[in-house]
Amino acid sequence: MLVGVDNMEETEIYVLNNKRKISEIKKFLLLFIKERTLQGDIFCIPEFNCDNSKIIFYDEESILQYLINHPTEEYGLYWKNNKISNISTAMIFFTKDKNMILGLSVIENIEETLKELKNLCKSKYSYIAFEEVPPLNKKEFIERCKISN
Repeated sequence: MLVGVDNMEETEIYVLNNKRKISEIKKFLLLFIKERTLQGDIFCIPEFNCDNSKIIFYDEESILQYLINHPTEEYGLYWKNNKISNISTAMIFFTKDKNMILGLSVIENIEETLKELKNLCKSKYSYIAFEEVPPLNKKEFIERCKISN
């Protein structure tokens, strides 16, 4: 069963990454979804407040560079996988405490994919969820992991 087939239930996996760097983002995206589309046409700062935005970005490179250069900015980005795969979506949540939470929506091989993501991030903090946005700071994320494991 693969993404692209109707009626498939997705599971979300999340891993804490304390290296908020472009190189970490590129490794993550290249490993899990090489052919992708960033979801959204405009990216407002602050997020969800385009009417009162300080800044608006229109492309992936610009918003990513801003979020790396402003390590306390909280933001969530989603990429759709353009290829039929076990992974439908990649997610990165930038936290106010200078971390990132990397996530994937997967259909099968959940534990294997989670292990691969944890190895990439060199992180011991992770959990599995269903349609849930992760806590957006390191302390709460770690607490959420303890509840799940």
